[in-house]
Amino acid sequence: HSNSNRENFRSVSEIPKKFRHIFNFSNFNYLQSEIFDHALYKDEPLVISAPTGSGKTVIFELAIVRLILLKESRQISNFKIVYMAPIKALVSEKFNEWQAKLSPLGLNCCELTGDSEIEDYSELRGVHVILTTPEKWDFMTRRWRENRSFVQLVKLFLIDEVHTINDDTRGATLEAVVNRM
Repeated sequence: HSNSNRENFRSVSEIPKKFRHIFNFSNFNYLQSEIFDHALYKDEPLVISAPTGSGKTVIFELAIVRLILLKESRQISNFKIVYMAPIKALVSEKFNEWQAKLSPLGLNCCELTGDSEIEDYSELRGVHVILTTPEKWDFMTRRWRENRSFVQLVKLFLIDEVHTINDDTRGATLEAVVNRM
């Protein structure tokens, strides 16, 4: 975008103070500023198509802040956030990043991949943010009717690399999980 005038960029200071540590900069970039109000104040599905490194993770983090604010204002009582990425390395990277950023807010994160020992929902009771792969989440939710109350707690479903839905080998699993959710 040709207009790189900093004054049009939203400021991190617009977010309540206790969440500002999540963002290690003072102004959101153009993409983040454009989507700021949608991510932080609206209940609508968002699909963000932007190049790697353009700051899509920050938009996920704004949506997480929104959910915490909804809980604090008692508009929702409890929640789970599911972050799904196609490869374990990406899930692990986000887990480490978010564990550090979100645990000071009292949110517990859990990495749920093929390497995880967790096999049922009861082990996720105290977890707020579940970071997983489509294959593992497919396994966990295949019998969702038996665990409807757990699945209904998922208030934010974040899908990274959603274009992998076109992948010949793994796309069908992602599609099934998205439909189920």
